[in-house]
Amino acid sequence: MTLKQWLDSFTPDCDNCLSPESVVAYTAAYYQDQDRKAAVSFENAFRRLQADLPIIDEKGSIQYRDGRSGTYALNEDIQDAILPILQAHGFTLHFETVNPYNDGALLVAVTGILTHKRGHRRSTCFESTADMSGGKTVAQSRGSIMS
Repeated sequence: MTLKQWLDSFTPDCDNCLSPESVVAYTAAYYQDQDRKAAVSFENAFRRLQADLPIIDEKGSIQYRDGRSGTYALNEDIQDAILPILQAHGFTLHFETVNPYNDGALLVAVTGILTHKRGHRRSTCFESTADMSGGKTVAQSRGSIMS
């Protein structure tokens, strides 16, 4: 029975009418139950999603000042590989970015938010100072951290 069906079952002149407090308590319990079900659905879908995620080739490379080098997966390759899989499992992924100043240093905070079709979401935040290396402009230094 949905919340609306339950509330509609009461008429103004009924002998079994509930107090406003009881309706509020029932409504709160109903939404807590819906949140719990959404969280369980998220976790089950996330487990299936993880099994389908590919290993992404590392086509990017970097040379460090100390002579070491490294490779990494390009952002566009990651997005191309994972977005269809996320969608197939009922997920969306989006990012929120803020650029707060902290003691005069420009910080970039990027929060990734994974949301499931039932409404449950999980987020994580990465925060770093802007990357001013290599003669980047302020805009480029922010973009370097965000990607």
